[in-house]
Amino acid sequence: MKKVLINTTAAKRFKQLFAQVVEVNPEQLRMDAKLKNIPQWDSIAAVSLLVMMQTEYNKNVTAEDIRQAKTINDLYRLIRRDT
Repeated sequence: MKKVLINTTAAKRFKQLFAQVVEVNPEQLRMDAKLKNIPQWDSIAAVSLLVMMQTEYNKNVTAEDIRQAKTINDLYRLIRRDT
């Protein structure tokens, strides 16, 4: 997978949106945080994230894409692919 710089404005915006989905202060999250270690990350958050990715980024991400993601940065890469 192509390496994506995470200290960009776009990455910060994604982290803010992700934080809204999981109802956590974005300052408490790191892009390399493992999803399994975020207590609020569950199936409802995953569905909410899918909707957010569609509405904010016009990206059709599948549930399988989400299942394969291990970190917040992996999720960010999903919206950055093909750009």
